[in-house]
Formats: sequence, structure tokens, C-alpha cells
Amino acid sequence: MDDVDPMKLVEDVSYSDIEDHLDRINREISRHRAYKSRVYIIRLYNWAIKRKLVTAPNPWVIERYGEDKNPRYVPPEEDFWKVVEVAEGQDKRLLLTYLYTAARLSEIARLKPSEEL
Repeated sequence: MDDVDPMKLVEDVSYSDIEDHLDRINREISRHRAYKSRVYIIRLYNWAIKRKLVTAPNPWVIERYGEDKNPRYVPPEEDFWKVVEVAEGQDKRLLLTYLYTAARLSEIARLKPSEEL
């Protein structure tokens, strides 16, 4: 079973139904989306328990999906300077701005010229 029938009663949805649903999201979309869906499902059921719409305990507490930790590539300094040497114009200024300010792209994009210059 790849997904839960939307017409199925809550009491009839099993742990394996939810697990299959989250596994499909993990496979077809991303692990992060599966994790977020897992959190929403657990919160929704817990909300329904508080309002006495379903019985406790929550049968859908699924184990967390491990997160994909992709370390960012940080080039060695000599590679950075090689790129700066061949860069021209605005590209060169942008690279040097990154270096000297240690700012994020969004912060650099918001920079405005100073009136004092």
C-alpha cells in the first residue's frame, strides 16, 4: 500500500499505513518532507486526543527519519585566489565582498552604497 485511503476511518488507519505513507514521501520527494509530514501527523493525532475525538495513546508515533547531512564544500584559500584572479568586474567585486565581510548572499544583496562615498 503506497498511501492511506482518505475515506478510511481514523480508527482503521494502522501504524504500517502511516509508515508506508511516510516511506513513499521519503522515496519520492525527500527525507526532510517525510520528517515534516511525520511531525504533522503526530501533532494532529495528539490534538485530537486533547479534544477527546480519538482515544489515547497515539498509535502513529513513527521513528524519526535520519536527516541528510551534506557537508558544504569550502575550497582551500589558494583555489579561492585562483578564481579571483580570473574573475572580472562585478564577479570579482562580489567574491572580494564575500571574503572581506563574511556576509551571506542575502545580506550582500541588500547592501546599498553609502552616502559618505
